[in-house]
Amino acid sequence: MPQKPQKAKEAGKQVPRRGRKNVSRACLQCRRRRVKCDARAPSCSRCSERAIECAYSTEEDKRRPAPKSYVDLLRSRIDHLERLLQAHSIDPDGMPNAHAVSPSGLPPSAISPQVRPASSSAYLVSNDGVSDDLTLRGELSKDESMNFDQDGEARYFGPTSGRLEFKSLHPKRAEYSAVTANFNRLCQDLLDQDPVSPELEDHLLDLFFTWEQPFNQAVDERMFRESRHTDGKWYSPLLLNCMLCIGSRHSDRAEVRADPQDPNTAGRLFLEKAQVLLYFDLKSPSLTTIQAAMILTTAYCSFGEDAASWLHYGIAMRLALDMGINLDFGVYQQLNAGSPLSMEEVSIRRQIHWTIYCMDKLSAMYTGRTCTYLDFQAAVGLPRVKPPLTGDQLTPDRHPQRSQVLYSQVTLCRIMETILNSLYAPKTALSREQRGLFWSSCVLKLKNWRYDLPDEMLLERYTPSLPPALFTIHMIYHTAHIQLTKPFLAKPNTDNDGASRSEEPTITKARQMSYLAALGVCQVATKYRSTFGSFRRSAITATHCTLSAALIFLNALSSRWEDVDPSSNQKYIDLCLFVLDELGTAWNPAKRMRQSLHALYQHVQEQRMEGMASEKDAAGSQSHAVAGQTLSELAHAEVDLAADVPGNEGQYGLYSVDSYLVSILITTSSSTLLFYTLNNRMLSSAGNILLTACTGRPIG
Repeated sequence: MPQKPQKAKEAGKQVPRRGRKNVSRACLQCRRRRVKCDARAPSCSRCSERAIECAYSTEEDKRRPAPKSYVDLLRSRIDHLERLLQAHSIDPDGMPNAHAVSPSGLPPSAISPQVRPASSSAYLVSNDGVSDDLTLRGELSKDESMNFDQDGEARYFGPTSGRLEFKSLHPKRAEYSAVTANFNRLCQDLLDQDPVSPELEDHLLDLFFTWEQPFNQAVDERMFRESRHTDGKWYSPLLLNCMLCIGSRHSDRAEVRADPQDPNTAGRLFLEKAQVLLYFDLKSPSLTTIQAAMILTTAYCSFGEDAASWLHYGIAMRLALDMGINLDFGVYQQLNAGSPLSMEEVSIRRQIHWTIYCMDKLSAMYTGRTCTYLDFQAAVGLPRVKPPLTGDQLTPDRHPQRSQVLYSQVTLCRIMETILNSLYAPKTALSREQRGLFWSSCVLKLKNWRYDLPDEMLLERYTPSLPPALFTIHMIYHTAHIQLTKPFLAKPNTDNDGASRSEEPTITKARQMSYLAALGVCQVATKYRSTFGSFRRSAITATHCTLSAALIFLNALSSRWEDVDPSSNQKYIDLCLFVLDELGTAWNPAKRMRQSLHALYQHVQEQRMEGMASEKDAAGSQSHAVAGQTLSELAHAEVDLAADVPGNEGQYGLYSVDSYLVSILITTSSSTLLFYTLNNRMLSSAGNILLTACTGRPIG
């Protein structure tokens, strides 16, 4: 056996040192050609072979990540300067003149700015977007002089209503117990004719609060369970049946299905009960009615009934505006001791508002429609991150970090609103000349969002205390990049050669960003499966994220993007098909999308085979040069692309890793798919470049 290095040294033998695999700095010629350099003195091997001058830059290469404190100071300064520009009606995102409107069609001053926290302490308390003046312009009232319904619920009335002058005429307010409690008991008596066993009910509620509620936080578990035992304000039979319906979609038990052999019938009985109860509940709506309508939005979508889902989202949104959910009366509560709201109600109202806000962006992305519940229409403080649990708390949260999850989801959806309304609205104020600046602005916002994530929100540091919804949020992050690139993936106008040449770099960058984002979705999906086994109980939003990634891979395959290996590309498509197949058990749209995607995949494959046969002879004479940077050059790039994959320290760059691939042959009823378990890493098809967002070493 060879001696260990330490023993050899003790024996007086000279142990040769292994050369470094990568040098810290390459010469200028190797950097320009993007090739590896051995950094030999006085001339490296490549320069010696070519008999050219070998020189090194004496400037700082700036490849080391800047300290977080320094970055936070710079961002605070930038934010201050942007506010000064907005105060003078100048849009910092590149609008040409002071009188131009923002991409959303409003003056810059009408849009509440996004405040990026300068330090981690900003996560503790944030009231971004709250204006005392906006909050106090209207009134929440239960008084009969203003609220003619007299149902014990607070309604919002603005200054144009003409009712604010009557608010002091009838100070007596209706009591909740006299109105809603009796109605709830009557509904419960009717439902008891077809009872559900307590064991099954608890099972379905646990599934709801474990898998659904952390992503769509319409209900506070503690408040709901306490009200359920006391017949309190935060419980209603309607809300219970809506939750049981969604819990049934996550359950494999046969008794929750109308047809034991058909998983798409799971929860149908609870949905039918909720339909009847909602009819009566809308006659005297309350906050639980809004919560129920939000859950019904997902319930109808799970059955593949998109029109009914969209309708019930509209009900939730309209009721939220009716009750002033979009205004944070927590400020009013502090200034006016006579406020009709308790602090508990202020908290749940804020949670409902931001959940509806996120639902609006995800629904708009899913349906391809414009956003309807916009940020500038509200003045509500951001979700507050609760302090760590203490030992004396009687009812600990199922997921202590759920407020942090909601905060991250809200800030990401704010960026999504900007992208969707600026690029996809029927009448957008964004001109073609401004799209490049808008691109850079959105990429920076997405980078800032990723940079601001606390360490515990990173997937490589996932712990069981965090909800599975964290994975879905990271999938949305990558999908946001895909939606940002879609308008730039169109081929340039070949009628104008000059315009065509000017557009080519943008198309190249868009392809790079979209492809890397699609790889990011696949990577998150791989981690999700390695953590939870399958997507059987994932949130429904993972369906659209997976579809978006699959369409990018299909586009790359059908359009023959440069340096995209078709065989590797097909493996990613197979992965997306397999994820959709797992999602299809609970969510019917995923099943339908998989069928359509598989048919489209076969069609693209047929066209590709026909094209290969017809171009076989001409393939050797065609030039494979492409303007700008190609995907194969990503492995040696030393610049920070806008579409890069986040690293393990919150920085952005391209990474090389040593990965082990385990291929598993999985056979389904419709096709045989090849799924790759990648040990938390993803193999890219661009020349077998390995990318990772969790572990690895920066190239160079």
